[in-house]
Amino acid sequence: MVGVIPMIPTMKIPSYLLPSSLTPDTLLKTLADRFELREETARGIERVYLDTFDWRLYQGGGVLLAKQTDGHLALILEDRDNGKPLASCLVDALPEWPADIPAGTLRETIAPRVAMRRLLPLVRLRSKVRLVRLCNEDQKTVLRLLVEQPRCFTPEGRALGELAPRVLLVPVKGYDKPLRTVAEVMEKELALDTAPASLFLPALACVGRHPLDYSSKLAITLDPDMPAEAATKVILRQLFDTLVANIPGTKRDIDSEFLHDLRVATRRTRSALAQIKDVLPAPVVADFKQRFAWLGQVTGPTRDLDVFLLDFDRYQQSLPAELQPDLLPLRDYLLRHQAEEQQALCRKLNSPHFHKLLKDWRAFLDGVSDEHPVAADAALPIKRVADKRIWRMYKRVIREGRAITPTSEPAELHELRKSCK
Repeated sequence: MVGVIPMIPTMKIPSYLLPSSLTPDTLLKTLADRFELREETARGIERVYLDTFDWRLYQGGGVLLAKQTDGHLALILEDRDNGKPLASCLVDALPEWPADIPAGTLRETIAPRVAMRRLLPLVRLRSKVRLVRLCNEDQKTVLRLLVEQPRCFTPEGRALGELAPRVLLVPVKGYDKPLRTVAEVMEKELALDTAPASLFLPALACVGRHPLDYSSKLAITLDPDMPAEAATKVILRQLFDTLVANIPGTKRDIDSEFLHDLRVATRRTRSALAQIKDVLPAPVVADFKQRFAWLGQVTGPTRDLDVFLLDFDRYQQSLPAELQPDLLPLRDYLLRHQAEEQQALCRKLNSPHFHKLLKDWRAFLDGVSDEHPVAADAALPIKRVADKRIWRMYKRVIREGRAITPTSEPAELHELRKSCK
């Protein structure tokens, strides 16, 4: 069954964490000494949190949760700050792409943000939830307690450990006093800490991750007085880490952005080697410029086909409606060709040649330059080197720009564009 499900209530539900010194059984025994408790059959809940490799949903303010209870799998988009549900629907299985989500508010909300990226499981939680009813003298339920013990697993299902148990107080309409009374016991007598609104961050921490732990964007703060060689290596290390992070996803062809980010990191590395002159040893620069150029070349054919396929719908829709089906054989051809090029790329990325490039580059970035003469500007402050290069490029752009006329050749415009980049 697939369809829209009612929104989860957004009322404030008091929830508390149990310390290691207070087990759920001990807590319930303490409450049973002063309240009438009736425990129902325990239920199992499984949660899977999902996002793209580069955290597109989290960056947009959301957390995507797949929650399975009593045989129903609900997909819920929560507000990342307060855990409140923003949209939800029932699904048959974990979605991999926005198109796998039933049409409706949820898909319309996340599809533009996710775009061409695949949704990946980040962490799994399996919980035993005990439902305990607090009854009055008439045996009417006046408050419900949900006692949950979450266990954390990797996306593949490997057990990691338990999170702290938590207790939720679910009010019953018309019975506010029992809620206040039990909450006072929790907060004042037992001094329990308030539980976070969502299990997302504690679950991520359990698998050793945190939000935004990957980004393809350069986010580096350099000391202006830092030696130019050391500063350049800081930049190159981050680019290298980005490149390496995208290798597994590129090999598995999880989505096209893994290869894209790998190529961007490669291109930026080559650009840094070319633009930051007289800072790194010349033999090293010459060697690795050539080797990273090879990486750019072997990844190019697959990326070109990825771009064709990503834009195929736009190309097709640009044609008259009666001609659009005629492009379908081209899509089949592109898919077959992309699969062939992807296999060839995997062979290159598994080759000793590529592994040696990674090993040698890491050794250079982490080592000291004692095998080659120190470059002329290696010890200069990075700001001084950068200012000099920026000023030189600025003057080139102005000179080339002023030379452009209405009759300029395309090659001249291309050179200006490259200088601006």
